Amino acid sequence: MEPQSSCSESDSSSSTSFEQVQADFEFFDPSLDDVAAIQLFLRDWMGRDNNLVDTWALAQVIGKQDTVGTVIRLEGSSDCLGFITCLNAKYVWNELSSLFPFLRERFESRQQLQVFENCCLNNPQKLGIVISERVSNLPPQLSPWLQQALMDELEWATQDEPTQERREMFDFEYFLYITQVYLDSSALKRKRKKRFSSTSNYDQLSTEQLLFIKAEDQGYYLHQTSWCLWPVSRGESLEKYKMAMILSKDQMIKAKKYTAEQISNTQ
Repeated sequence: MEPQSSCSESDSSSSTSFEQVQADFEFFDPSLDDVAAIQLFLRDWMGRDNNLVDTWALAQVIGKQDTVGTVIRLEGSSDCLGFITCLNAKYVWNELSSLFPFLRERFESRQQLQVFENCCLNNPQKLGIVISERVSNLPPQLSPWLQQALMDELEWATQDEPTQERREMFDFEYFLYITQVYLDSSALKRKRKKRFSSTSNYDQLSTEQLLFIKAEDQGYYLHQTSWCLWPVSRGESLEKYKMAMILSKDQMIKAKKYTAEQISNTQ
């Protein structure tokens, strides 16, 4: 399956007209040839905190895992424009050993911290780490396809891998997803709460206060079971943050469906 995208642009103030441009994308299993490009995306994935991750070692793991994962290329090109994958936390614990203590300090309520500890720290073999990074100008129509491909490959892997250990390696109960968002500065000040609040109903930021970069991120946020934020940079009106979210398998499926519906409604 090879989704296509097209866009057109016109300038009424100029005699120059822009013809329709169509780009065809191809999708491949990751390979070791993609490792250098994947490492660059991983540095963006964690931003200024990329020292928490062994990006080179993690990129090699992603490049070697061709059972689950997709690399995006422009038709006829070998350049990697992005990728999506899901890694078993138990098998990449060394590459991410500094990330989990870092995240633990950023969940602000007892309830959310408990979810993180139960899903991520106490049961890493059942935790899938979803990493989805790509260049910013790819069409949003790719998002539902990439999500569907990932969930399909996970299901196939639990059935078709040659050994029980390999099948269980992709049988996840929860998923950790990290992305970048922008937030209205005034909204964050109003929403900040005392750390380790005893409330069981953690105050949720509305989607109007958040600006998501990737089309699928809003769906993940609306269906997550726990989340946290930490700053990357601050501006006068918008602040750049990294967001970590934890979702169950059912929540991932619902988020995928939500994204597909949102994209369909905008076409």
